[in-house]
Amino acid sequence: MPSHVPPLPPLPDLATTLLSLVTDYAFLMRVEPDGQFVPEWNNGRLEHATGHSVADRDAQGDWEALIHPDDREEVARSYARAATGGSCSTELRLVWSAEDTRLVRLSLEQIRDTAGVVTHICGTVHDLTEKLAADATILARERTLRQVLDVLPAGVWMVNHDLKLRHMNEAGRRMLPQGFLGTVDAEQYSRLDVRDAGSGDPITFDTGAIGRALTAGEASVDREVEMTTADC
Repeated sequence: MPSHVPPLPPLPDLATTLLSLVTDYAFLMRVEPDGQFVPEWNNGRLEHATGHSVADRDAQGDWEALIHPDDREEVARSYARAATGGSCSTELRLVWSAEDTRLVRLSLEQIRDTAGVVTHICGTVHDLTEKLAADATILARERTLRQVLDVLPAGVWMVNHDLKLRHMNEAGRRMLPQGFLGTVDAEQYSRLDVRDAGSGDPITFDTGAIGRALTAGEASVDREVEMTTADC
């Protein structure tokens, strides 16, 4: 068995160019027989992926120094799994300073030689910090919106394109029959007697506001109706 694993041949120019366009930080490490991981290549996207440069990383000492102490054991296990032939992905925190901690997803894949031995690990680092912050902002806004809707005297129903009921305020709940929850489909609609307030003509599911939005793509439907539930 060789005392060390030879480096992989240089990547073709096209592959190098394509990998340099990937927003994640991508890297390649050689797995030595003694279990050491030797860096061989990266796509130079560290700053784009994490907001920090190679100089920032070097100022910390090494990658291990950047990893939050509580995450180091799991990261070590991930590398061990990859080195023995198992792909893996884990989330960890990179601590750049007392005021700057980034949450990232580390994904690792193995490369084998013709004998089936894992000789290299390729990986990506994807920053989750801003996405999680954006998701938290969206959730906070949705909570605020629901609090506002819940105090309105008018009935409000929020329905997804797949007819799943996302939210219904208290006034809207009082207008519907018992058990009218979950999906606002034609079967549920049949429990209602909905008529045009002016003509008294019945309004079917397809000609109602939801049906018109789904079939005709109407973004706004303004219509006065009279509604009687089967429970009345």
